[in-house]
Amino acid sequence: MVFLLISFSQTVIAVTDVSLHSGNATGKYSESTDSQSKELSGSDTSLSIRNLNTFSFVDVGLDLGVLLKSPAGLELSGDTGTHDVNFLSNYANLTAGFSFSLYPSWIEYYLDLGYRVGIGKLEVLRTESGGGVKNYTFNSYTNDLIYKYGIKFVILRNLLLGINYETKNTLMDKKSDVLNPKVDSSNSMTLSIGYRFGATHAVSTSKTPDGRKNYYDPCQLFKACN
Repeated sequence: MVFLLISFSQTVIAVTDVSLHSGNATGKYSESTDSQSKELSGSDTSLSIRNLNTFSFVDVGLDLGVLLKSPAGLELSGDTGTHDVNFLSNYANLTAGFSFSLYPSWIEYYLDLGYRVGIGKLEVLRTESGGGVKNYTFNSYTNDLIYKYGIKFVILRNLLLGINYETKNTLMDKKSDVLNPKVDSSNSMTLSIGYRFGATHAVSTSKTPDGRKNYYDPCQLFKACN
């Protein structure tokens, strides 16, 4: 996917971060039919593309819950004691946010607000009173806002290592269906590795005139020269 980079500053700088995220994820399963609930845990893997300073100082990005060795980008599971619960999802996050660097300049921070669309599958193995097991499958997904923030370490100007946190409220809500299941309170913490294209230094930059610096130029200090 190609982004059109627009900047309202004097210099247009096309800087794109591409990184792979992988780590742990949690969620909560609940239902009203059998009054079951369970904290789910699993993994979250995504590919992130982020353009810095796309609109003035605002970054835009795309995160894809990708298929690697696993069936889905997001996988959650748990055992309520009566039910075995498995949730799978592939998704796309559209994000906008800010990146900034304080000190030292090779440590960067970001804060994003985004919207997630996806596809999801919930499988519930329910133990019946007679001892048998019945399988329930729900194919649905709830599109919703997501929040992200994290820290990046810029190594040798282009290599990126990061720690990332993301939260989303509802993943699936089938209250009108059998079992009335719901999966929500989804959070993930991932580590990332990536590469920065089109940059020679960190996000926050300033242009310094060429030539030897003169910190004690009396003309500049006292404005006494024509």
